[in-house]
Amino acid sequence: MQFVTLINEQDILFKKKLKNTGQAVIFFGPLLSWTRANFLMEGSFQVPIAQNRYGLQPLFDFRAAFTCEFKF
Repeated sequence: MQFVTLINEQDILFKKKLKNTGQAVIFFGPLLSWTRANFLMEGSFQVPIAQNRYGLQPLFDFRAAFTCEFKF
């Protein structure tokens, strides 16, 4: 299991904070990892357990990630 946190500050243009920018989201979910010699493959499915978004931004329902890494 893993916790992932996304934090983005609100954008500033001409000393004013822009609406509908910035967020703080905490995700939680399982991580599956497989390694072999010079190869790594990971996948995860995460659901948000806390969200703070500024303005009229859509909320996250879930998030999926996949990583594939070769070393040589």
